[in-house]
Amino acid sequence: MSASNAQAAAFFSDAAAKQGPDYTTLEEQVESKVPRDRYDRPLIKQPDGSMEPYNRASSYGGQIEDKTNVEEWTRRQVVRGLAMQPDLLNMVPERLKLDPWADMERSDKKTLSSISDRAQDVAGSNLKSALGTDIHYATEVIDLGDSLEDKLRDFEPQRRALLIDRANAYYRVVKDYGLVFDSVETFGVQDEVKVAGTWDRRGRIPWWREWNQNILDVKTSGSMDFAGIGFAVQLSTYAHMCAYDHETGERIPHEGMNTSEALIIHVERHLGGAVELYPVNISEGWRQARLAREIILARRLGKTLIRQLDEREALMRSATSKVELLELKPQIDTWPPHLRKLANELWALLP
Repeated sequence: MSASNAQAAAFFSDAAAKQGPDYTTLEEQVESKVPRDRYDRPLIKQPDGSMEPYNRASSYGGQIEDKTNVEEWTRRQVVRGLAMQPDLLNMVPERLKLDPWADMERSDKKTLSSISDRAQDVAGSNLKSALGTDIHYATEVIDLGDSLEDKLRDFEPQRRALLIDRANAYYRVVKDYGLVFDSVETFGVQDEVKVAGTWDRRGRIPWWREWNQNILDVKTSGSMDFAGIGFAVQLSTYAHMCAYDHETGERIPHEGMNTSEALIIHVERHLGGAVELYPVNISEGWRQARLAREIILARRLGKTLIRQLDEREALMRSATSKVELLELKPQIDTWPPHLRKLANELWALLP
């Protein structure tokens, strides 16, 4: 590795390790109370007392969203990371380097995925995401009425100044537009599409005065250029949720919720950046949320839609009359029950 590449790799590694102090957001506190399955899906209590895994609201729209841009960006980041720290390639099993036809074992797949993850870390893929989380936390602090100076004092000075700037800019927009919240970081469930998650904010919006409640979501992405159906689906599920008590399973419905539109508060990540509002058509989002549910159910069918042909079945189905099928009876009598059942079904249909 060249000196410049080594320095760059070290810089990004250090940056990833020193993004800020450990803290727990209110969202994390709320969600940590909800039991999870091995796939980290929230387990939601049903009327009969059983626990059922629900999909996470934040990723639910991904079922139907075009991920081309994200996938292309990920590929580019992997290449960047490997260029910056080529020693990562030494972790690739030698036989996979020599034979492009070599089948990958489970351990090989795990190794290559790990290399890809590390390459993305080296390329700084998680830095912007971590900054976005920090900014989201700062907006949460200010909406809960806590002191930014106190809550952010353990961040390094430059990071702290950025977070305070972003939180104050967010607060000015909230006040200037007269947004009033009655709920901050509340966990809810939507039983029709089997989705659960924590909505950022719920409250009144002056220009939608016919509604007592509206869903508002704080986004801290670099831009809204690629915002689309995923956000609409996510926010629509929040608008159709009930607040959920993880201990009792009680559902508490919204009161006067706007199910036509929701609002994104987009906070740019850089110092002095804009804070802008984006109305979201969640009426259409809800229609697509139901479609996402259908896609999930369809995917669960998996290999049940495809089966290997049993030559004995083919033999029976090739019979064109009862006489021909009867000739196979000595063999059929020795076959498994499901094939004997099929023979009876075919018998009833043949001339």
